[in-house]
Amino acid sequence: MRPSESLVDSVAMFEIGLDGPDAETYVSMRGVDEFSTVAENIAELSKMGSVVRVTYLLTDVNYEKAREMPKLCSDLGVNMLRLQRILKVGRFLGNIDKFDLSEEEIRRAVMETREEAERYRIDLRTPMVAPIPYGTVHIYPEGDVVTRRNSEEIGMEVIGNLHEGSMGEFWDSTLADAHKDFVLSQNRV
Repeated sequence: MRPSESLVDSVAMFEIGLDGPDAETYVSMRGVDEFSTVAENIAELSKMGSVVRVTYLLTDVNYEKAREMPKLCSDLGVNMLRLQRILKVGRFLGNIDKFDLSEEEIRRAVMETREEAERYRIDLRTPMVAPIPYGTVHIYPEGDVVTRRNSEEIGMEVIGNLHEGSMGEFWDSTLADAHKDFVLSQNRV
């Protein structure tokens, strides 16, 4: 599908996943040969005056090529890039062994990409490499609502899924209090 004026006029910002700087990497990530189509649509949206941010999911398959993404974004007329890490929750857990990266691999990909982003004047957003702070609530695109209820817990907990129920069904007073304490904390970074 090609971008249309009516689509561009009705959307404030497009965030488009492009998990490889070339067709080979993209196919190894997505399993389909659509790199050219996605890249062309990104360039077209940019030419039409849309705000576009490219999202690059860092995995064991493609993290070493992340540093090539700022140049590609610049070539496509896009000045925003977000590196995303695989989230170790919900539906992503099924593929975690195949794709997961160490903190050091993520850090290295972020640092190398940051240098290139500065060179090409790309606004780069990067993943946290520290654990998600307790008291926070995250809602992921697949609908999982994730939190850490206290500072002692190492992992995160899926408390529900917005595709399967409402927030009111799984938001409880313990979670609300933990969230409030974190937000109001003097030590929050």
